[in-house]
Amino acid sequence: MNALKYLTIGVIALNIAACSKSSSKSTAPSEPAIAAKYQGVWQASGYGDAMKVSENKVSFYKYSTDYCFLENSVDDVETSDIEQGYKLLDGTSLEEVTGNGTMAFSAPGVVFSKVSTLPSSCVTNLIPQKGEANYSKDFELDLAVFHQFFKEYYFDFETKSVDIDVLYQEASQKILADTNEFELAEIMMSMVEPLKDGHVEVAVNDDAVLRAFNKPLLTEVFVKEYAELNNLPFPIPAEQVDLNDLNSYIGSMIELQWELVSDYAPSDSAIKTAAGGLIRWFENEGIGYLYIGAMTGYAEESDDLSDVEVAQKALDNLDAALEQALSDLSQTQGLIVDIRTNGGGQDVISLAIAGRFAASDNIHVYSKQARDGDARTELVDVHVSPRGNTKYLSPVVLLTSNNTVSGAEVFTMAMKQFSNVTIVGEATQGSFSDVLNFPLPNGFEIGLSNEFYLTPQGDWYEHVGFPVDVEVPFFTIDQREESVDLGIETAFEILSQ
Repeated sequence: MNALKYLTIGVIALNIAACSKSSSKSTAPSEPAIAAKYQGVWQASGYGDAMKVSENKVSFYKYSTDYCFLENSVDDVETSDIEQGYKLLDGTSLEEVTGNGTMAFSAPGVVFSKVSTLPSSCVTNLIPQKGEANYSKDFELDLAVFHQFFKEYYFDFETKSVDIDVLYQEASQKILADTNEFELAEIMMSMVEPLKDGHVEVAVNDDAVLRAFNKPLLTEVFVKEYAELNNLPFPIPAEQVDLNDLNSYIGSMIELQWELVSDYAPSDSAIKTAAGGLIRWFENEGIGYLYIGAMTGYAEESDDLSDVEVAQKALDNLDAALEQALSDLSQTQGLIVDIRTNGGGQDVISLAIAGRFAASDNIHVYSKQARDGDARTELVDVHVSPRGNTKYLSPVVLLTSNNTVSGAEVFTMAMKQFSNVTIVGEATQGSFSDVLNFPLPNGFEIGLSNEFYLTPQGDWYEHVGFPVDVEVPFFTIDQREESVDLGIETAFEILSQ
């Protein structure tokens, strides 16, 4: 799911460290700080995650067959710290809640199974990382780790006809004695670029993130337009572009896109906003319009709050915004829900919003599982029930586009299960999977897709995007020249019938 759709085990470790009690408090020897039911080794094989829990310490690992990283080790941990981030499903299963919501309301998290020992690579081949005393630069090792994690965890090479072993051999030949880190990142991206997966990424020391999307996003469309308008080649060579002028063009197009939408409001003052502009709405001639800008950003992270507490704050803020918007729009005969520029976020936010449109309890909206070697993890069915004081059950048109990504696609899949919803626009991006992160020895953070999101009917729309009921192009040059938004025009026609 965007970089904000997921949180790594390393981040969970930091949260545990932040909320763990001071070691100055005495603990009776007969009563370990961490309850016995949590102690032992826990492993999520489809995610390359393992953790070792002792009487007062938790260690987090990321592993493949041959390589393993100790991502974090936290002392002075107590049972209450564990229970802030994990649900004990039974004596042998533990579900991660951190990053997926709260104990009361969450999307499915990674499930760990209790095992007897750590993966063999974590016992025999812990890889030192940049910043550790025994680390030494080895780009060949970095590429080998990169290759193995993709080979073992990426969910689908077949659809894109990609032979990752061949691409690895080609990439290996490009590493030279004077190769620098950014060149290495480009070599890695050239190796996985044929996957055309927006959830495949190479983060270079927090300075740059390289991705290759399946379908062009608006920014790429605008850059191509700019190149054509200025008689420049595309991609534009760095030495031939005026970045200020290019950014000005992109910014003006983004502003114009919203201007075309706002023209359908009776007046500028009729447009209301909440949640920092992530939620916007208005009514015109009995038809409501609701813009949802992202599936994240509804609460700021805080050193004073755990991730679960931040998630609760985000849900509270989202619920307040939706309560206000849907109350204002409750008497409309139909509603346009616009997620055409929603780049995604967290599934828990998508499910919370979808609950505002659910007419009954426990509606099956999708299922998910991860690749696990040559098999898959157990299929988990996800259900939605009505949420909040104000629901909207009249006809809905959901507007989507190529720029509807990740968590917004999960929302689309959920909304399609409601009989009063019609989807209009373009098929979504086709990047449903959460992002599985893993480190490289040199400090790079790598992301890949390892999960299958399926409709209740078993359909899989990764890569191709979730289909629409009525196809309408989004923000074309012709529409701009005519000052119309054909998506909204079509939605008004459908809802006015």
